[in-house]
Amino acid sequence: MKKAVAVLLLVSAVGCLAQSTDTALAILEQRRGRASVSDVRGLSSGLSYDANQYRSGQEGYSARMVRAAKTLAYLNAMRNATGMDVGMGLALAGAYENVGAMQLSGSDPRYLDRNGAILSYQNSYLMLNQLNAQYPNDPRITGQISMVAGRVRALGGSLPIWVSMPYGGQQMERPSGIPEQHIPVAKGQPASFDMPRLDWAKVPEASRKACGESLERYIGAAASAQGAMSVLDSLRMSVESRGLSLRADYITGAARLQDRMRSARESLDHADCAKADEWLSMAEGETKRLLKDLGQ
Repeated sequence: MKKAVAVLLLVSAVGCLAQSTDTALAILEQRRGRASVSDVRGLSSGLSYDANQYRSGQEGYSARMVRAAKTLAYLNAMRNATGMDVGMGLALAGAYENVGAMQLSGSDPRYLDRNGAILSYQNSYLMLNQLNAQYPNDPRITGQISMVAGRVRALGGSLPIWVSMPYGGQQMERPSGIPEQHIPVAKGQPASFDMPRLDWAKVPEASRKACGESLERYIGAAASAQGAMSVLDSLRMSVESRGLSLRADYITGAARLQDRMRSARESLDHADCAKADEWLSMAEGETKRLLKDLGQ
């Protein structure tokens, strides 16, 4: 009898863990700017558990993409609403990293969201460098920066170039990072969103803080947009496997989203940060509409 009760409790506990990401997201949605470090760590634990549980097949890919898109939307909102103390900053950076791990979970290259994972790790890298500017020489931060930089490079991504000039204007050295084992690239993935190539020499001193905020906004918007595109990609594979095609309005919405993000990047390339913000507002609206149309 005792053994049966123990097994039942174990099964119940596993079931709770399996739902922990959704539970954590529900809590964060209610609290928004009042979320605690433990709330964010709970989300990270759920994401890590999900990364180990999802199957590598099409069903698992679709579930991962939906959950990643929802999580990134909450993380971006929380990052804008919360103060940058070291505890919360490390927790948010860790959550971005676990989204990236979930996007790469599975062994089948066809169902790995490499582009999405790069953007998730880039978000983490950006946050960690901002923390490092405020809390220099903290070993928790510097060690994490090196690890995340290695993951971005191993995936073939570039490190966000603006973190070498933080808002305070203090120059920072880039971590060398050790490239990790090569990760196979999925075929037929949605297009990635390239990082801007902003020349800080062209940005007036008075505008640097605003441009830094625009660049931060871009990478967050890019991660959310990639999440929406990946959800759409999973739907495309599903309908094409049944001999059908995606709805025309989905394709049109995705094209508008890519166009808005491309225009925002080009504006940043030319140091026109106010115009970039206008394009980003439109892109963020397109992302929300696309996810809503997809039932998310």
